[in-house]
Amino acid sequence: MAAKSAQVGDIVESTCRKCNDITGHAIVSILDGEIAKVECRGCGSVHKYRPASKPGSSKAATSSSSASQSKKTASKGKKGPTAKEKEAQQLAEQCYKQWQNKMETKDPAESKTYSMQGQFQNNDLIDHPSFGLGIVQRTIPPNKIDVLFQDGEKRLRCAPVSSSGQPA
Repeated sequence: MAAKSAQVGDIVESTCRKCNDITGHAIVSILDGEIAKVECRGCGSVHKYRPASKPGSSKAATSSSSASQSKKTASKGKKGPTAKEKEAQQLAEQCYKQWQNKMETKDPAESKTYSMQGQFQNNDLIDHPSFGLGIVQRTIPPNKIDVLFQDGEKRLRCAPVSSSGQPA
């Protein structure tokens, strides 16, 4: 589309990298008679205008896109986990080891089935339908417990307990 006839708000075809497709875009800004920024009508992202390349329009466009695609693939394979991912993995391993150590002294046959209406005390072994076996780490009055499961600690709801130890 010729930029001279284009106006802010017009719809143009542009390559959206977020959608990974050629989609309709609304023109957001024009600089020096050229379309500068567009907003994707599919995902809402605002980015530089990238003219849509028509399929089979030129071999150069096709080879450059395949070259950039292989470059992206190659770079993905070289990257290792980020610092946050490493930290999360270490934390998960620590939780698992802690859970394993505590489970050595417990008999799974003596576990209580978890229910939001159930009452639990510290060191109770519970069987949760989604998280599996866990050990109550602490009770949080009036109606919460922290439970250590194989994949980490979770805060769960339980029946309130009054100060006399009876259900409220």
